[in-house]
Amino acid sequence: MKSKLNGRRRIYSSYTEVTDENVTDIIKQAYAKHLDNREEIEYLHRYLKGDQPILRRIKEVRPEICNKIVENHAMEINNFKVGFIFGEPVQYVKRGDCQLDETKAELPSDDGIAGLNEYMQEDDKASKDRELAEWINQCGVGYKMPLPTEKGADIPFETYILDPRTTFVVYTNDYRKKPLIGCTYSICKDYSRKNKFYSVFDVYSDKYCWKITNKDGWQIIRKSINGIGAIPIIEYNNNPERIGSFECVITICDAINLIASNNLDGIEQIIQAFTWFDNVDIDQESFKALKDMGAIKTKSPVGQQANIKTVETKLDTTQTQTAKDDLYDRMLTIACVPDRRASAGGNTGQALIIGEGWIMAESSAKAFELMFAKPEKEYLRVVLKCCRDTVNCNPEVKNIAIHDIEVKFTRNKTDNLLTKTQGLMNMLQAGIHPRIAISHCGLFSDPEQVYQDSKPYLTGNSEKDALSLAEKADDTVISNPVTDEMLKALNALTSGGGNNDEV
Repeated sequence: MKSKLNGRRRIYSSYTEVTDENVTDIIKQAYAKHLDNREEIEYLHRYLKGDQPILRRIKEVRPEICNKIVENHAMEINNFKVGFIFGEPVQYVKRGDCQLDETKAELPSDDGIAGLNEYMQEDDKASKDRELAEWINQCGVGYKMPLPTEKGADIPFETYILDPRTTFVVYTNDYRKKPLIGCTYSICKDYSRKNKFYSVFDVYSDKYCWKITNKDGWQIIRKSINGIGAIPIIEYNNNPERIGSFECVITICDAINLIASNNLDGIEQIIQAFTWFDNVDIDQESFKALKDMGAIKTKSPVGQQANIKTVETKLDTTQTQTAKDDLYDRMLTIACVPDRRASAGGNTGQALIIGEGWIMAESSAKAFELMFAKPEKEYLRVVLKCCRDTVNCNPEVKNIAIHDIEVKFTRNKTDNLLTKTQGLMNMLQAGIHPRIAISHCGLFSDPEQVYQDSKPYLTGNSEKDALSLAEKADDTVISNPVTDEMLKALNALTSGGGNNDEV
């Protein structure tokens, strides 16, 4: 690699508007910067798959003993991050009843959010989000593109996960840093020219779409109007620096691989130690007989002691293992991955959670959720535009606004199950709206659908309880004996009899 791994670069342009005259210049300049990112992304992708520098190790001393061990901790970190955050599908829930537009006839119903989740399930959003998360954790960036479907399709949109090695977004170089264009391209082979390749670019602005090629110079092949009215290529970042999850500890991973390889070299060199002949004259044939038969007969010269020994250096595995464990612990700490071996010293569940690093992992996951929510809203804007432009779309979904939707992550549904159920009951008894209580208790991966399915039971119980209380109150007023005694006393007072103290 020519460049150092310190996050992917954002691509900016001095242009503020894209036209037919400058679109090829923008793409040409952005493509040159994108190639640096592409080289790093390809390196990180191959590193995750196990193609790591230890495999190209060269050993100067005894090169015949050169073990190359890959402990793929990059895969360990990546799998934990993806499974911990995206192990349950990302769902949409209704934020609350809020009237921002006075001209609006009515607020969107809960059926609209539930219908949107149904469309997302039909679009296999869970599996596509996981594919997106793989790229985000590998190289720090990921891309998602929703497009309208053809007429007669089951859903009004379809989502594509784009390869970051062939996708980039260009931003304006002012204080707003707004997306200027989104671009994805494919590499094609020119069969008329031997070993000649060229690229075909699909470029999107908020107004137009272009197809551009660099086969025989940069030129526009086709232009059309962007019917969506927005750039459909959405860029997701792992963090503001756009660094992959294992990128910051990649040198530690290399050091662990080197220690593991040297440890195995040391064991092999002990087994294959050199034989030292002292005051013994032995030819090649006699040495081969020694190796085959395992014994040799020697005769010492007069006055000299003959010795045959192996040249060996014993390996101190304790010190090397200590150094390796220290590097491994530092790697997990920096990458915010829990350690399965550590302990806080206590035997309570909370103490083990703190000692093993789960609190730190949860904090890292919440920070990522904030990074994920912003581009997800841009994705929803494009999706809702596709829905509004489709005739056969659910009318409740068309009535949804961005501020009505909240992106919901769910983790550890069965962790502290009794505490979560008790919290749900307490919120419902305190009068919290059932949708809000179900969304915040952390028990369900699809809170909006749970609320929709449970609404008849929740409403029914509330009405029954209210009716029962009202009936009891009416019965108490009618048959209350204290009321009769009070009436007798009042009659006695009005007639002049009785004692005030008795009353």
